Amino acid sequence: MRKVFTILLVLFPFLNQFGLPVQVPVLTSHFSIGYLVLLPFALLFCLLKTPTEGIFRLRTYGFSGYVLFLLAAAFSAVMARGRFYYSGRDKLLDLGILILFWIIVLYASRDVFNVRFGMTCYAGLALVFSIYFILQFVVFQIKGIYLPTIFRESYVFGGSYVDAFRATGTPTSLFTTTSGYALFCLPAVAYLLLWDRIGFNGTEFIVAVVVSAGLVLTKSVPIIIALTMLWGIYVLFILVYFIVHPYDGMYRFTHQRPSRIVLQIVFPLLVAGGGAAVLFTGGRFAKLIDGIKGMIRDPALTAGFEASGQAGNRGGFVRLFGCGAGNVKKFLEVCGVAIPDKMGAIGYVYLAGGLLGLILFLGSLVSILSTRKGKFGFAMAALSLFAAVFGNIVFLDISVFWLMLAFTANDNNEMSFRKFLRLRS
Repeated sequence: MRKVFTILLVLFPFLNQFGLPVQVPVLTSHFSIGYLVLLPFALLFCLLKTPTEGIFRLRTYGFSGYVLFLLAAAFSAVMARGRFYYSGRDKLLDLGILILFWIIVLYASRDVFNVRFGMTCYAGLALVFSIYFILQFVVFQIKGIYLPTIFRESYVFGGSYVDAFRATGTPTSLFTTTSGYALFCLPAVAYLLLWDRIGFNGTEFIVAVVVSAGLVLTKSVPIIIALTMLWGIYVLFILVYFIVHPYDGMYRFTHQRPSRIVLQIVFPLLVAGGGAAVLFTGGRFAKLIDGIKGMIRDPALTAGFEASGQAGNRGGFVRLFGCGAGNVKKFLEVCGVAIPDKMGAIGYVYLAGGLLGLILFLGSLVSILSTRKGKFGFAMAALSLFAAVFGNIVFLDISVFWLMLAFTANDNNEMSFRKFLRLRS
């Protein structure tokens, strides 16, 4: 039962793309297949825990700050009822489902989620999705056709994260969007390279290379930058270890098998050299720099704040508590403000949750970052903060999935920085 629950939990971002193929009141419009298959297991484990832990001592992986932010967002949405910008109960119901679902799942997961087994399954799924993505890309480059996807529009679960499949000119693997594939697989690279010492194992290293190759082919500048940061952390820890323990580091290096040295030293150098050769030909480096500049100067970063200023204060409540999650579009329409094409998470949180919501949101992410002791947990917290600044995955299941990985790492005695570098006795 625990292994089934673990597998369903790591499969959730994938299963969350699918809705019921038949119309069932309430369920079809508000619950994906991912919700429906995972929730019964979560409720079961919650019921099993209640007699021993008590209903008033629920612990949700120590992320009370983020839960408080979600509850503040729910409060602002509830208080929006009856106001001129209220967009209907469906948005409020979706937000309530999101909050309650993840609180139940995270409480159920504590001491039940099999970390080693679950993360191994997760890495395997990321490998399968990446191989399929790479095959799609190669076949398209050679024959100009896409390998089939597994979606029918009637099966796709609606929402701001997973949209109906459409031809975008870029393969999507077994996800409905390229961003869906990238957001699911990026944490797998962090796990494969940074969890304890598995990044120094041949199999995990090769899987990390394959998944990284797929992520590079998405051609998403933020994803490539995040990927570069992960590999940079991996290399940095190797260099720091050699500096702190030069004799031990040299002994370990010289007593490794030749195949391992070739795999971990020569192969990365060849890849880096080949990548540099490709990057510095055909103007690709200039395009990458332009892409980075465009990401930093993206109007989406300030769109939410600018839209809020154009909408006016509309009273102290909106300034402090926002117009409520799910009411942003209607709020701006009623105020006569053009709805931005793209909006970063920071600006969206300010519009939806007000100043209080923004403080809770940023404070919770910074708190998680500062309390992660291991490389993988720290990397996941940093990725969450990075995605919040340069993307908009807030109020979505994939963002809580990322945070769950960070909490899971820290709460299961992941090797700390100091212990990994042997800086403590």
